[in-house]
Amino acid sequence: MDKHVYFLKSLLLQTLFSKDDMQRFGFKSLTSGKYDDHINTNPFFAGVIAGIIGENPKGPSLVRLIAPISAMLGDDLFWNLLKPVALYSSLALFLLFRDWSLLIPLILYNVVTFILRFNGFEYGKRKSSSIKDLYSEWYFKKVQKPLHKAKVFLFGILSVFIALMLIKYLQKHILYAIILSLILSMTLLLKSRAFLLICILMLILNLTGF
Repeated sequence: MDKHVYFLKSLLLQTLFSKDDMQRFGFKSLTSGKYDDHINTNPFFAGVIAGIIGENPKGPSLVRLIAPISAMLGDDLFWNLLKPVALYSSLALFLLFRDWSLLIPLILYNVVTFILRFNGFEYGKRKSSSIKDLYSEWYFKKVQKPLHKAKVFLFGILSVFIALMLIKYLQKHILYAIILSLILSMTLLLKSRAFLLICILMLILNLTGF
């Protein structure tokens, strides 16, 4: 199957998601019927897993081993690292330049996912005989630590900046009590999501000239 066809099919993988079989029917289509079993993994690694199945007679049995690992690594890489880094970077660019440059990190995030989808099949095919090296050689050594450091750094910088903005607003406006109560309520109710909502609140106040 052509690489472009795999790419397009991987984009549509989740449209065949079902509660009972998860991504089973998506992978059945992606692998042209070579894999027809329950599977749940990170959708960005669908091409990699399809490449492992490939022409390898042991492919389906390998998938049962690698799919949960791909789910764990994919969730950590994209949801826990890349996505926050992209969002924090976009927010920082907007606060600095107030223009469309905030789209750059979001575009780069999607470029990374598209490259993985496009080249995933060939990569999985090459690594099907050495599963132990499938992710360890690049993920843990070259990707995870730098992204984690970038995430913490950006979070720290934005936290300081937001704190300074809060001090500014609390000193200048009689609505400081309402603002403070909203922040405390969001922090208590939403926990980890509170930071992003606080940033949005500050941006709205800033844009409206408060």
